[in-house]
Amino acid sequence: MGGWNNSSMPPALDADRVHEGSSLWALTLIGILIFITVVANFFVILLFFVSSHLRTPFNYYLLNIAVNDFLTGAIDMPYYAFFTYYGYWPLSDIHCTIWMFFDFSVPFASLWGVVTVSLDRFWAVTWPLSYRHHNTVKKAFILIAAGWFINYSAMLPGYVYTRLHYANQSANRTCLWDVEGIPAWALNFPVVVVDIFTPMVLTAVFYILIAIRIRKSALQRRAQPLDELGQVSAIGSRRKKQRDRQAFLVLTALVVAFVAAWLPWVVCQALILITGEDYAVFLAVTYWTSYGLSGLNPFMFGIASGDLRKAVQHFTRWKSRTSPEAVSTPYPFSGRPGSQN
Repeated sequence: MGGWNNSSMPPALDADRVHEGSSLWALTLIGILIFITVVANFFVILLFFVSSHLRTPFNYYLLNIAVNDFLTGAIDMPYYAFFTYYGYWPLSDIHCTIWMFFDFSVPFASLWGVVTVSLDRFWAVTWPLSYRHHNTVKKAFILIAAGWFINYSAMLPGYVYTRLHYANQSANRTCLWDVEGIPAWALNFPVVVVDIFTPMVLTAVFYILIAIRIRKSALQRRAQPLDELGQVSAIGSRRKKQRDRQAFLVLTALVVAFVAAWLPWVVCQALILITGEDYAVFLAVTYWTSYGLSGLNPFMFGIASGDLRKAVQHFTRWKSRTSPEAVSTPYPFSGRPGSQN
């Protein structure tokens, strides 16, 4: 992931620093993080295939994030583990090109995925009638595609220029985006602004506006007599409130994970700009914390999303019924995975 100040993408630790007693446990932790990220996000993706009730417009935003996070764990993080361990780029220029492409696309597409969740919730609580009318899978795909378009619009021009003119870096054992002589428009600074700080600001603004709106709506419901709503209307209102509450909890979990994963990187970049000091070790750690967001997101989904928890329960129940021990039982499973029993 990109820093600015004409640095590598991302800065690696010096070999001496890496191998002085801490490399073994560091690589163990990195390996565990990669394993959790890949397996947890793959499981979320699998649930969407086997549980049809998960395929709602809102949950497609979560699937988009899970796919991006899976690619981060399967491609980005192993490459950076090599970089971290050796202290230099030990692979070929082709591998550098592959890593740079994915490292500047899928993690940031995941951040834009959080923005789409925020925008969806803001739309739902601010203009509920319009939201109910337009809340379709097509709308979800349009918002997801918009996030990808913004991400690639910021990344591709500089990426293509860099790889066409400065791709032969293996002789220096480096894998850099920003190199001496690159034009200002092709630096990774625009990517940092568009794909990191812009999602941060938009998510924060939407979240605050959503919280204010939900609070105002709750006060209005308390002030409205129940007999004016009628029993049927009251039940429908409670169900809608439960759905909105679950979606808001999912957004809250994503925002908390977002801040926890990226705040150290922001602080480190601010220190570098203010002091001009080299915080190589701290900066390398912050890259891993930002990568860690991809491993944290699926667990935040599970904590906040009742739909996902039900899908896990149905999946495990189906697996137990289709196991060899369950074949001879007098209660064979009927129905498809993810169906109600």
